[in-house]
Amino acid sequence: MATMYYDVCIYGKKAVDAATKILNGRCYADFMGGQIEIVSDDFIVISYIETLERAHQIIACIPEFSGCEYSINDTVQVDECNARSKEIENGILPVPYPVDDPAPEAPAPAMHEYHLTVGLFDKDTEKQEITEHAAHNILADILINRHGLYAYTAINCSGVYTMQTTGHVVREPSIRIEIVTDSVIDISAIVADIKSALNQETVMIKHAVSEIDFI
Repeated sequence: MATMYYDVCIYGKKAVDAATKILNGRCYADFMGGQIEIVSDDFIVISYIETLERAHQIIACIPEFSGCEYSINDTVQVDECNARSKEIENGILPVPYPVDDPAPEAPAPAMHEYHLTVGLFDKDTEKQEITEHAAHNILADILINRHGLYAYTAINCSGVYTMQTTGHVVREPSIRIEIVTDSVIDISAIVADIKSALNQETVMIKHAVSEIDFI
């Protein structure tokens, strides 16, 4: 009974060198669902591949052979000694990047992003006791002089907050601070200083690790 299979033939010294490492002194070896062997000093074959789809998968998954010429043969084993083979496809295995093109740029580095939202209503009087300008100066002193943060953004905004002690809902002016660093910072210590200096019940914190770049 005839048996049908596919052979992937790969040409060139690069292919032979890669196959030599795979074989490690053997004449042939099982390889990715087929059998690999060196036929000549510029030609190797991966044979007995059951499906054409599998043959294409092997081609796509062998970076050592990228750039080499190849062909796929449709082979019918008639009996133990006789087989008929027909070339059904040929080409050049793709390389990861064209030699004239640069590799893609590396992704932006992962950095730690902190957002702090600080209300300006005093927790005891439930009203604004200091100006926004004064609050910015206090926050700058805490971030720069006490904690050594020399890069941040502070934005005026407004928010709605329910006081924990009285349950009163207040609409208050606020300041949002954005901090980006390449390492984890002691955000709890920073928030403790802000709460003490501005007499706040809470400060809202958001922490995320993001890909951030400066261009």
